[in-house]
Amino acid sequence: MSVLKEIIASAAFFAVLALFAKALVSAITGLVSKSKTKISTEKAEVLSKTETVGDGEFSGSGIRLGKKVYTAKFKTDEGELEFSVGESEWKLFEEGDEGFLTHRGDRFLTFERDGLIEGYEK
Repeated sequence: MSVLKEIIASAAFFAVLALFAKALVSAITGLVSKSKTKISTEKAEVLSKTETVGDGEFSGSGIRLGKKVYTAKFKTDEGELEFSVGESEWKLFEEGDEGFLTHRGDRFLTFERDGLIEGYEK
C-alpha cells in the first residue's frame, strides 16, 4: 500500500508541477506578444474620465482600503478607446481636450494635448 501511496503522491506532484510550468509559459508568451504590439500615436479627443474605488484590501486595523482606479475614454478616427491610466497622467487632461494619444494595443502610454508634441501639426 505504501508503494501505491508514493506513486500517487509522485503523480500528483508532477501534475501540479506541469500545471505550474504551463501557466508560466503562457504568461511569458502573453508578455512577449504584447511587447511586439506596435506603438500607435493618433489624433484623439478625451471623451470622459472616471475615478472609481475598487474593492481593496483590509488593513491591519480591519479598515477596508479601496484602491482608486482611473480610466479615460478617447475618440479617435478608428473609434472609441478606453484605458486604465495612472493618477498622475489622469490629472493632466480634461474632458474635451484634443491631442495625440499614444498606446500599445490596449495599454495607455501617453496623451499630449495639441501643440505639445514636436513634429505634429494641428
